Amino acid sequence: MRISNIILAFALTVASAAAVTPAPSISSYPSGSPSGNPSSTPTDSPSDNPSSTPTASPTAAPSTSKDPSPSPSDVPTVSMAPTVSEAPTIDCTNGGPFTVASGRKRTCEWVASDKTDVRCLKSDYLTGEPVAEICPVVCNSECTGERSASPTMAPTNSFEPSFSPTLTPANLCKNRPRFKFQGKDCDWVAIKPDARCNKKVKKRKKKKTIKKKFKFFCPGACNPRCSCRNSKKDIKLKDKTKTTKCFKVGLKNCDKLMTFRDGGKFHLVSDVCAKECGTCFDLS
Repeated sequence: MRISNIILAFALTVASAAAVTPAPSISSYPSGSPSGNPSSTPTDSPSDNPSSTPTASPTAAPSTSKDPSPSPSDVPTVSMAPTVSEAPTIDCTNGGPFTVASGRKRTCEWVASDKTDVRCLKSDYLTGEPVAEICPVVCNSECTGERSASPTMAPTNSFEPSFSPTLTPANLCKNRPRFKFQGKDCDWVAIKPDARCNKKVKKRKKKKTIKKKFKFFCPGACNPRCSCRNSKKDIKLKDKTKTTKCFKVGLKNCDKLMTFRDGGKFHLVSDVCAKECGTCFDLS
């Protein structure tokens, strides 16, 4: 009985050794359904169809595709560097001589020699071209000084005032607020400008007697282009012998020279008959 038990145990041992689990085989075709658990290593080639759920985390590095995406992104890209526009080109070359109201030829050197701010506001009385455009080196602030090769990134803080204010029609037509002579001011002059603007004023200043006309102190009242009016005086065109009035002069004569009936220097018709010629200053 004991021997039979030994033989039976030996037979069971041999049978268990023979029953070994065979090694898994690798099929040449994919399975019909996905496996329950993901594989431990990635496949050599990408799958034919996308996965049913997205990955839980993004890729570590961005893709290096050179082709644009077929549809725009929801969020626009932001450029970190600002664009720099090119500065406009300015011709800083003075032109030739021009004609002033007196009929004389003047040059840009004449403009720069004295009363530059006033002379830059004038125009060639024959062509109507502004003196500021004829003489940009003298009149244009961007041509009068040297400009740096590159613009400054921040504005400069200057504590020194400019030597002279920018002359605009508003400044040109500004009456002297403190002017008063024998109780008369610019409001009194404005009532009858043709009769009062050329009256002389004598004032003492630093032990000197200064003789100036009312129109020097009251340009807003005396300059027809400032008050947008026509002179009521009789005027005579340079090539005419008869006198006329501003309201009869006609637009065709606005660029001609004239004098008053009592003589004197020549003036441009548009400066004396500002309302008729439409040459009033815009003071707004």
